[in-house]
Amino acid sequence: MIELDGRLRAVRDRAREASADLRARALAIDADPDAMEAHFDSPVFAAMREGQTPVELRESASGGAPPSGAGGCLETVVAFTETACGDAATALACPGPGLAGVMVCLLGDQAQRELFFRRLRGGRTWSFFAMTEAAHGSDAGAMDTRFEPDGAGGWLLFGSKRRGSPCSVMRSARSALATDYPA
Repeated sequence: MIELDGRLRAVRDRAREASADLRARALAIDADPDAMEAHFDSPVFAAMREGQTPVELRESASGGAPPSGAGGCLETVVAFTETACGDAATALACPGPGLAGVMVCLLGDQAQRELFFRRLRGGRTWSFFAMTEAAHGSDAGAMDTRFEPDGAGGWLLFGSKRRGSPCSVMRSARSALATDYPA
């Protein structure tokens, strides 16, 4: 068990307050998940999105006080655990960077990060991360999906994904390609 210090207790307390907003929205979102317009401007959704966005790419200089505190993995876990007590499904329904944002931060260059996070501003766009394959689950080392050169300087993608969240709201997708993995 991890003992929460003062900083983590403050993150927990902010997230606990935020969870009430999610709880109040939960039944309406469950009843009609396509009617998100009424929820897009939730200050909690905005704070969650900002907390998942690198500081230099946030929508505003202040960015409010995101429930995560944007201080790292442990703060994120504390914040999300507490926020999800309001309603886990509503927390996951929040448009924002999610796991795709983590991958863009780790693998993307500055221009790609700026493009990705700028597109998510305003909270009306979801990102998604689809890694699983029917035959291999999420075992990244066993995946069959591959990119092959197209002969004209581009790449062709072969394979399929099984799950991705929240793929039900996707209108387009982008793929990440790492070309410098050791053989």
